[in-house]
Amino acid sequence: MSEDIFKQKPKPSRNRSKRLRKKLFLDEFQELGFEIRAEFHTDEDQLLDDVIDYIEAQTWIMGGGVGQGILQGYLCGPANTVNDKALSDFALWLEKQGCENISFGTIHDATYGQL
Repeated sequence: MSEDIFKQKPKPSRNRSKRLRKKLFLDEFQELGFEIRAEFHTDEDQLLDDVIDYIEAQTWIMGGGVGQGILQGYLCGPANTVNDKALSDFALWLEKQGCENISFGTIHDATYGQL
């Protein structure tokens, strides 16, 4: 039995309605995600507040948090907002907030696991 947490991606079809594409997170409704890890030596509460503000401004969502000087989690958002440029901008922003050793996982389909 597979321990894969992702659903199996539906086969391509030209006839799916907008409602069904939205329900299946396909095409214009696809969501992409990535993992993040960064170390920091600043105020934990202030950093978390600032990160939440940044993430909400990007229309992303995050699971995870901060603790013991580490910011770690999983972020996802609409496919048109999650790309390599957005991650590099986020990394620069985190550096300005005092974070270091910033690393991101690969970008993948948040629902089905592959791009």
